[in-house]
Amino acid sequence: MTLLRRLTGVLAFGTAAALACLPALPWERASGLDSLYGLRGVRPEPPEVTVIAMNGAAARALGVPARPDRWPRALHAELIEHLHEHGATAIGFDLLFDRPREAPGDIRLAAALRRAGNVALVAYLQRETLPSGAGSASVDRLLQPLPAFADAAMATAPFALVKSREGALEYLGYAPEGDDLPSLPLVLAARHRPEALAPLLAALDLPGPHPDGPLAALRRSARAEPGGRVATPQAGDTTATRAWRARLAGPAAPIRLNLYGPPGHVRTVPYDRALALLRAGGPEADRAFRGRVVLIGLSEFEQPEQRDVYRTPWSTGDGLDISGVELAATALANQLDGSPLRRGTPLQETLLLAACAALLFAPWRLLPLRPALACSVGLASGYAALALAAFSHASLWLPWALPLFALWPLSVLLGVGLRLREVDRQRQRLRAALDRYGPREEVARLAQQLARDDDTVHVACLSTDIEGYTHRTEGRTPAQARQWLNRYYETAFPVVRRHGGHVVDHAGDAMICIWLSGPDPRAACRAAVAAARELNAVLNRGGGDEGGDLPDFPTRIGVHFGPVALGDVGDAQHAEQRIVGDIVNTASRIQSANKPLGTRVLVSDAVARHLPDDGSLRPLGRFLLTGKSREVGLVDPLPAGPEQCHAYAQALQAWCDGRHAELPARLDELAARWPLDGPSRFLRSRWDAARTPPPPGGGDTPLGDQHAFTLFLK
Repeated sequence: MTLLRRLTGVLAFGTAAALACLPALPWERASGLDSLYGLRGVRPEPPEVTVIAMNGAAARALGVPARPDRWPRALHAELIEHLHEHGATAIGFDLLFDRPREAPGDIRLAAALRRAGNVALVAYLQRETLPSGAGSASVDRLLQPLPAFADAAMATAPFALVKSREGALEYLGYAPEGDDLPSLPLVLAARHRPEALAPLLAALDLPGPHPDGPLAALRRSARAEPGGRVATPQAGDTTATRAWRARLAGPAAPIRLNLYGPPGHVRTVPYDRALALLRAGGPEADRAFRGRVVLIGLSEFEQPEQRDVYRTPWSTGDGLDISGVELAATALANQLDGSPLRRGTPLQETLLLAACAALLFAPWRLLPLRPALACSVGLASGYAALALAAFSHASLWLPWALPLFALWPLSVLLGVGLRLREVDRQRQRLRAALDRYGPREEVARLAQQLARDDDTVHVACLSTDIEGYTHRTEGRTPAQARQWLNRYYETAFPVVRRHGGHVVDHAGDAMICIWLSGPDPRAACRAAVAAARELNAVLNRGGGDEGGDLPDFPTRIGVHFGPVALGDVGDAQHAEQRIVGDIVNTASRIQSANKPLGTRVLVSDAVARHLPDDGSLRPLGRFLLTGKSREVGLVDPLPAGPEQCHAYAQALQAWCDGRHAELPARLDELAARWPLDGPSRFLRSRWDAARTPPPPGGGDTPLGDQHAFTLFLK
C-alpha cells in the first residue's frame, strides 16, 4: 500500500469517526465535564465574593421561622445597613420580595435599600405553559419585587439557571423577554468594578440617568448598532472593558459556569454569624466584608433540608447539591476573574474530533507495530494533558471523553485489526515462498516476527559463489552442467539446513541463505558462521573436480548481519517473494572480497562482534567495497592460529598509525612465517604500490592517513 493510500485512509477514518460521534455529544457533556472537574480539582475560592447563608441552623440561632421568606424584613434592613457601613461594594438578594409583610419592616427595608444605593434584588423568571391551538406554548414571565422595593433598590435582575439532564451548568446572561435585562451576576459585577464600564458609558453618551440601568442601555445600543462605538474595541481598553464589549454585543447565548469546588467552597458565612460580626463592628467586620460583593440567599448544608439546590459535577455522593445563591456567586466570580467556561461551536468540535481521530489512527498506518503503539499512547496522553491544561488554565472546555474513551480505543482496535490482516496476508505469501526451504515451524516463527516488526526482520545473510564457474562449465553439455550444479547444491543445502538456515535464493553458481534473528542476534550469527566453516570444509577440499566420491567445488563465502525486508518484488503481473535490503548486497560484496584477499570465507565486523572471542577470528582491516559509500570491517574466521592473528594485527596497526618505518619488518615476518597467507600478501602488495622515495634527510615513507583499503571488485 502506498503512502498516499494510507494517508487517504487516515483522513477517511477521521471524517467517519467524527460524524459517528455527533449523536454522542450529550455523553461528552456529562462524562467529559465530570472527568475534567475531577482531574483539575478545586480552584482557589474567589477573593471578592461572599455568600451570607440563610438556613435552618441560622434560623434557630436567630429565633426566626424556618422558611426564609418569612424572616423579619427589619432583620434584612439591619444587615444591609451594617454591610453598607463596613464597605461592601455591592449586595445582592437571591430572595424574592413580592408580597407585603409587616409594615414597619417593609418601610425599614425600603429605606435601607435607598440609603445603601448598591443593593440589587432578584426578579424571578417564571415559565408558564399555555394552550395554543392543538398544542401548547411556553411563555416567560418576570416576577418583580414589590414596587416599593424595586424603586428603592439599585436594580432588579433575574438569575435564570439553564437546567439539563447533566444538571445546572449554564445561566442566562440576559432575560429572554426583550433580551436586554441583564442577570443578577452581571449587574453586581458592573457595580463592583464600575471603571471597566466607564469607557462604554462615555461612548453611549446618553443624557440623564438610565431608568433600567446602565447595562440594559448599553445592551440596547450595542444591538441596535452592531458596528457602533459600544461594540467596537477602542485604544486603551482594559481586559475587563473588552470582555464587557463582547458580552454586551454578543448573542444572548447561555453563559457556562466554571465551578470552584464542592458545596460551600465559595466563602460562605451563616446569616446569624454575619449579623453578630457586623453588630460587633470593628476591624474584623471590615476584613470580612469591605471591598467584597455579598450575596444573601438560601444555602442549606443539611441534605434532607435542602431547597433551591441544583445538581452539578461537584454534587457529593451523599446527595448534597450546590445552592442557587452559591451558583449566582460562582457566576459573579467568573465575571470578575474572566473565567466563564468557553466551548467551541458544534462545527468546531466536529472538526477537532475529526483531527483527533485522524491523528490517533495515523501511527497504525504509517509506523511499525511497536512504534505505532508507543506513538498512539503518547498522542492520547498528550491530548489528555492539553485538554486538561486548557480547562484548568484557559477555562476552555475541549472534547475529552469522546477522544480518549471512544476514538482512541476505536483507532487502536481498527489499527491492530488492519495490521493483523496485512500480516496474515504476508504470512500466506511467505508460507508459499518459503515452505520448500524450511519446516513450517520456521515459517510460523518468521510470521510472528513480521507481526511484531511489520515487514522488516534482522537476519544473518550468507552469500556464496563458485570460483571460476564459467571456466568449470565450459565444454560441458547442458545436461552435464545441470548434473554438476545439482551435486553442488545437494552438498551445500543440507549444510545450511543443518545449521538452521533458509536458502532463500539460488541462481546459477550463487546462493543466498538467511538465519532469522531473535532479540539476541548471537545465535543467528554463530549459526551462520558455523555453516560457513562447514561449507568451506566440504566444498573447498582442494581435490580435482572429479576426484573422490565428492568433487571439489571451490567456493567463496561472505557473511553479513542486519535488517532486510521480505515482500513482493515485481509488477502487478509478475511478482515474487524476495529478500531485499543492503545486507544482501553487502554480503555478496564481502563474498567477492575473498578473491583479492586470497581467502575463502569472510565475515563482517557486524557478525564478528556476536561471535565468541576464542582466538579464532582475525580482523583484516576496514575496506571500501565496490559500489559502497561506507567502509566495512572484514574478519577472517579461518586463521592459522593466535600467533598469525597477533602478527597480522601488529602490521595492520602499524599501517593505520602511520608507523611506516617499522612496517617493512612486520610484513617481512608475515611473509617468512606464512608465505601463502592471502591477507598478508594483500597488505604487502598495497605497501609496495604506495611506497615513494623517502624525503631528504630520511624519515618515514609518506602514505597519508589512509585507514581503509579500497577494493575495486567486479
